[in-house]
Amino acid sequence: MLPDGRIIPDYYKLVVPDATVVVAMTAKKEVVMLRQYKHGVGCTVWNLPAGFCMEGESPPDCARRELLEETGYRSEQWISLGNYVRDGNRGGGSVYVFLALDAEKVAEPDSRDLEESQVHHLKMKDLLGLIRNQQIEPVGVVAAVLLANLYLEANKERNS
Repeated sequence: MLPDGRIIPDYYKLVVPDATVVVAMTAKKEVVMLRQYKHGVGCTVWNLPAGFCMEGESPPDCARRELLEETGYRSEQWISLGNYVRDGNRGGGSVYVFLALDAEKVAEPDSRDLEESQVHHLKMKDLLGLIRNQQIEPVGVVAAVLLANLYLEANKERNS
């Protein structure tokens, strides 16, 4: 029902679980990025560790799991950068964005899915350059990186 009381009977909504996106930075201040083939767009894109929350799984636990599964990295320092609406018109669950600091490799990646993936490390300035040049396709990745950069810039002295 719309705010004015009208009902639109054939309007559709997406019903999907909440999801997380992780911007993980190593002690060398490099962002842990993925190069992944995404079948939906038919090409290889820059991506961040991300995924749907399993039933009963909290967003922080989902973020930790996705980071470990997709990259083999773990972090003890987690910062929530907020949760956001996936799609204002159709719904589709919330997306929780996290920044993981001093991430370190503890295992080999094992995402057990269809995505071929390679782990890369990029300095934030290089990642921002890719965004400026429209070389990052997924808008969620762009948003998460920009949120992380805003946080890091605002807390520069504390994170030095």
